[in-house]
Amino acid sequence: MSGAAFRFPQLQSHDPDSLGGFRLVARLGEGGMGQVFLAFSPGGQPAAMKVIREEFARDAEFGQRFAREVAAAQKVRGAHLAPLLDADPRARRPWLATMYVTGPSLRELVVGHGPLPAGQVMLLAWGIAHALADIHAVDVVHRDLKPGNIILDESGPKVIDFGIVKSLAQSVTYASSSTRIGTPLYMSPEQAVGRAVGAACDVFALGSTLYFLATGREAFAAENEWAVAHRVVADDPDVSAVAPPLRRLITACLRKDPGRRPTPAGVLESCEAELGDALGPGAWMGITSAREAIRQRTSALHTLTAPGIATGAERGGARSWWLIPSSL
Repeated sequence: MSGAAFRFPQLQSHDPDSLGGFRLVARLGEGGMGQVFLAFSPGGQPAAMKVIREEFARDAEFGQRFAREVAAAQKVRGAHLAPLLDADPRARRPWLATMYVTGPSLRELVVGHGPLPAGQVMLLAWGIAHALADIHAVDVVHRDLKPGNIILDESGPKVIDFGIVKSLAQSVTYASSSTRIGTPLYMSPEQAVGRAVGAACDVFALGSTLYFLATGREAFAAENEWAVAHRVVADDPDVSAVAPPLRRLITACLRKDPGRRPTPAGVLESCEAELGDALGPGAWMGITSAREAIRQRTSALHTLTAPGIATGAERGGARSWWLIPSSL
């Protein structure tokens, strides 16, 4: 392995030190709705804290919808989900905290190491379908399932960002009950044309995700968002190079008619028929490069909590959290 230092993205000088009793220690990402931070709960549990931008917080409809979405998300539990830990939809900057999953995203695995073998993709499909079944069981729709929103740890894939912040943008930018919220490359046809969406849109996104894992390519790649939307609605991806059992599953998930797509239970049944004994304990660590990627992130997280190692020293106006070399 390379000896390059592994680190979490540093906090910026203007970032908060704490919110709602959580101690913020690093940045995890940023999007149109706000920032995501690595934080520790008052009891020391690692969390991914999403902090909403103030301009959205000033919108009264946004605040009401956020409160409803948080209440719904609190009902979602499952072995392949990152559960909601706490939230404050009425804060000056509303926030929510979910369990931090110590591992790489599926996008990171494929970008870093190439497409995955068909059997490994089928195994991941089984775990993701479990997550979707648990989400849909409490009448929540994810709306933005994609490889970057699925994190792999030693106990399997964990789906994050289920149905909360993405759906909140509807209250700010759309007045109707229809929505195009989601990442264009992983939208369903009904999302792409602005129709109301249901659980079947997540199954379509699952099909696009499995295609990416198996090929390293986007199923509906095009030069701009509008061309992507056209392809989602009108085209079918080339699955000829995908092994037949996985090819059949992807093709079924990507049917244009939402009523003809399999349910998550149907996906589970297909996966179990193909996987057999491969569903045994420890199967997840057999996924290409998963073990080392998880080890690095676990070590980095432990370093943040070890006394006298992570100092949060000021560097150039930002607090840097330098972590252990990945070769250790």
